[in-house]
Amino acid sequence: MSLFNNTWILCFTVGLIVTVVFYLNSEKWLKFLSEKSLGSQKEILEIIDKLLITQDKKKIKRNGWLFTLGLSLVVFLALWPNVLISLIASTAVFIASWWLLKKLFQSLWAKHCNRVVNQMVEGLTIMCNSLKVGLSLGQAMERVIKNYPGALAKEFSLVLNKMKLGQNLEESLEEMAQRIEKPEIDMLVSTVNILKETGGNLAETFFVMAETVREKQKMEKKIKALTAQGMMQAKIISALPFILIGIFFVMDRNYISPLIFKPLGWACLAVVLVLVLIGYFLMKKMVQIKV
Repeated sequence: MSLFNNTWILCFTVGLIVTVVFYLNSEKWLKFLSEKSLGSQKEILEIIDKLLITQDKKKIKRNGWLFTLGLSLVVFLALWPNVLISLIASTAVFIASWWLLKKLFQSLWAKHCNRVVNQMVEGLTIMCNSLKVGLSLGQAMERVIKNYPGALAKEFSLVLNKMKLGQNLEESLEEMAQRIEKPEIDMLVSTVNILKETGGNLAETFFVMAETVREKQKMEKKIKALTAQGMMQAKIISALPFILIGIFFVMDRNYISPLIFKPLGWACLAVVLVLVLIGYFLMKKMVQIKV
């Protein structure tokens, strides 16, 4: 009987190979698991601090562990008759859960940074008009906070609060630029720091900067509209193999069952998944244009 036709021999062989490889590289694997779980947890807490979320960190950490461990336990029990597959799948789900949580908070932080940049045109316009009537830069930022609440107002509030605690304006703005790594924020901070040292018309500079940011945003929206078709094609082509598998499973389950219920079929699905992901990211990279 062929090796690949005997499920038990194939499972034992794969399990033995995985065990030997894991034993020989145990330190690297344990370090990898620690970084992907505890490392992701640390990054999540750092993003929570950046988002100025005031909830208890211990409670957030506990909920994260309950979510990841609970999901891993569900997968382990669902695949329980196959011990090796249950362990591998539950471990993968545990790592993927922390990775997904980290990506979720990274997405929230990215949206916050994008909202700050999107509000810069109106914020700079308010600051420009405030400086023209004789207000200081700090008072102009207060005008933005009062008249245009949002993500930019929160960042300006944090800057002003640090100034009230004794920190100078330049250091507070530098910390804002380090928090929000966007070229528009770097341009704002650099402009303010340079003009405070060398002198110049800050109101006129803010006006020019607002026009620059506005034109950049128009260009980004135009590029996004032009590349939307390519992104949709990438998503459809990537989803097509799995849609076909679902259709075949409904129409003729016996025809597709070896691919789903056999170890060799799982290996084929893993290869397909890797190739689809590579193709998706390559297509996404091709249609992305940075301004």
